[in-house]
Amino acid sequence: MVRNLFDRRVLLVTGKGGSGKTTIATALAMAARDRGLKVLLVQLGKNDYVGPIFGRNIPVYKETELEPGLFGLIVEPYLALHEYLVGAMKIRMVVDWFLENRVIQYLTQAAPGWRELITVGKIWQLEQQTVGYQKRPRFDLLVVDAPATGHGISFLRVPQIILNTLKFGPVRQQTMAVQKLLMDPDRTLLIGVTLPEDLAVNEVEEIHHAAKHVLQIPYGATVINGFIAPLADAATTPIVRELLRDEKAMSALGRAVPHGVAALLEAMRLHEIRAELSADYRAQVAERIGGTIMTTPYLAEMNEDRESIIKVAKVLDEQVPRGRR
Repeated sequence: MVRNLFDRRVLLVTGKGGSGKTTIATALAMAARDRGLKVLLVQLGKNDYVGPIFGRNIPVYKETELEPGLFGLIVEPYLALHEYLVGAMKIRMVVDWFLENRVIQYLTQAAPGWRELITVGKIWQLEQQTVGYQKRPRFDLLVVDAPATGHGISFLRVPQIILNTLKFGPVRQQTMAVQKLLMDPDRTLLIGVTLPEDLAVNEVEEIHHAAKHVLQIPYGATVINGFIAPLADAATTPIVRELLRDEKAMSALGRAVPHGVAALLEAMRLHEIRAELSADYRAQVAERIGGTIMTTPYLAEMNEDRESIIKVAKVLDEQVPRGRR
């Protein structure tokens, strides 16, 4: 049964590079917003892939309203570290001097894991933010466009590595709070994105295995992006067959379609082959991963623009039930 992904607090979206994880993350954020939630779509690093979809520019580390109820944020590790140190030390001038010191810059470049830790810590801090005297969450849902498979797994492993290394101190205490968020199935879900292709399915299986056996992060769903459905279903197949037997209709189609009926029939044949492949890969995902599986259609006219994302968001929304799980 498909869970209501939108009654959690954090969705971590990852998958093979090129699988469309940013598209799916953005579409999930739009679908949740359209249900009345206040949503923050989080990108990691320095590059803005989301802002242009909405005709906006999202400055690094500055929350930007993309549309009513939908906000974007780019989390950059050095700026997150600066914010954390200012909060801890209370003196911005000292923090600026500290981070501008060449020795400190060299050490931060060489130190493993701190970027991942401070970034995940920022996600935790955003999830903790409240407003008003009733302490309502500032955002109902955070959708995180996480790094691609390999980096994504190592990125999410860092809190546990820190806990295994540090046995006491404030960093350990804060990391424990971060890890508690990641492992809480009522607050966090990992979403794997794949294409109906060998490499992408293998990588999403790797994500699922890591979530279950290494990360201990609850796995929410697998989204098969670019899924190709058959041209006709059980109800429409007889109609298509009747059309193909109609010589006058086929003659008219031949005059209307470039290169004639032969090209049209070949296109139909190739489409059905790809539809069979999509169905086969979906069956593989069901067998190798199981759980909730959602599909988004292959769109020949798909572009990284708002109208295309809206189409994907509507398809996802139809597959996610309302109400509590």
